[in-house]
Amino acid sequence: RIRDIKQESSELELRTESGIRLVPVTSSMKGDSELISRIAEWRRSAQYAFPTQFEVTEPGTSKWLDKLIDETEDRLLFLLHDGEQYFGHIGLFRFNYHKRRCEIDNIVRGIENIHPGAMETSIRTMMKWARESLGVVDLYLKVFSDNERALNLYKKLGFVEVHRQGLHRISENGVVEWVPQLADTCLLYTSPSPRDRG
Repeated sequence: RIRDIKQESSELELRTESGIRLVPVTSSMKGDSELISRIAEWRRSAQYAFPTQFEVTEPGTSKWLDKLIDETEDRLLFLLHDGEQYFGHIGLFRFNYHKRRCEIDNIVRGIENIHPGAMETSIRTMMKWARESLGVVDLYLKVFSDNERALNLYKKLGFVEVHRQGLHRISENGVVEWVPQLADTCLLYTSPSPRDRG
């Protein structure tokens, strides 16, 4: 199903109650230099929130998008559109159909100070679709413990902490990676499944 959604002919489009469109990244977007430039700019600004940090370039972003579309069968990325422009993206990753669970990732607001609450409603819309259309029961995500803005957003969405994993910083060849260690640094969240909500 995920592979089909990412094909050029995909007609999937989700919409929040406020009219924000969630547009899946599909093969029709490959090579779109304006879109690639915009996503690269967003990724540069959001580097602090990701466990692997590196110099973001437009060619690198183009390759990342191509791989996401053609090779990564367990990842789906939605661009957020307000009717005039794209202003961010959110995604689903690491689908486990046997356990009916997946990870929410790549939550990036590319343009600040517009559409208050749009990230929350967009994620809610995506979560609802994942449960109803893909049969996902449990959704989880990972976030740095000092990312208070993200933590506040995820708490509003009903996520609760279930595990805390420390990280150690490794820097090599211009790439910074945060890898597991013993100190408390990172939180893992999961949302309650529908059956737990009564």
